[in-house]
Amino acid sequence: MAPRSLNLRRLRIAVPLVALAALLAPAHAAGGEPTGAGSAWVWSWGEPGQGAEEAAAGLADRVEAEGLDRVALNVQAGFDRRAEAAIAALGARGVAVEALAGERDWGSRGRADMLAFVRAARAYDRAAPEGSRLAGIHLDVEPWGMGRWERDGARLLRDYLESISRARRVAGPLALTIDIPLAFESTPSPRGSRERNAAAEAIRRADAAVLMDYRDDAGRAIVDGRREIRIGARLGREVWIGLETAPAVGEPESITFFEEGRAALADAIAAIAGRFGGSEAFGGVVVHHLGSLSGLDP
Repeated sequence: MAPRSLNLRRLRIAVPLVALAALLAPAHAAGGEPTGAGSAWVWSWGEPGQGAEEAAAGLADRVEAEGLDRVALNVQAGFDRRAEAAIAALGARGVAVEALAGERDWGSRGRADMLAFVRAARAYDRAAPEGSRLAGIHLDVEPWGMGRWERDGARLLRDYLESISRARRVAGPLALTIDIPLAFESTPSPRGSRERNAAAEAIRRADAAVLMDYRDDAGRAIVDGRREIRIGARLGREVWIGLETAPAVGEPESITFFEEGRAALADAIAAIAGRFGGSEAFGGVVVHHLGSLSGLDP
């Protein structure tokens, strides 16, 4: 039986409907100054009919306009010409690129697919020219969104943590970043784990973690994130604070800055950076996702 703190209904606030939100979000920047975010998830880029180079240049322009120095770029479809062009264009602007991919079942029955992706990222990176190398691998694996989680959460959590360990070994010299939910900090680790709660155990098994701290209030985000920052400092791991900007489709509006807009997001990022900036564990603020960030109202 899944621990009470991992109730699926509660966790859905940390699992945005990515595909639908991406469709609803405006495709081009609404204008405005950079928000101070350091990174963003990039699930899609380019327009229908665009060539690889044109789409890559447009993506690099958007990332540069947002002042980002790092992105997690969705390359789950493979390191084809389109992906290679995007990585090269971003690298030419000095933007670090993590290879992003993930499925809910990659922590369990889909583990082989996850490891195949990690190997593909390593193979790409070994062959890539200078300026087109990866900064790491970013796995967005969220088993708590599976229908089985309600009745089999303990087993899925154990399998997930083992999958992260396997991915870390296969990643070799590439840094491995994972996304974790708020509920992990109050969830006991499986028996035999080194750490007491799932947040610490997951962070320990990776090189870095993004806490999906989906709140539209800086104070709440800071309170929610301080434990993970302390865990990161203790374990020597980097922890990023993730904020949402996509529309709250079927979820409380309090999980996203979509309604509050760009200025409120910038103020929140400044407050978070002011609170955690003195910690060596604090990586920065990562925004979900580039499409909705670019389209935020002032």
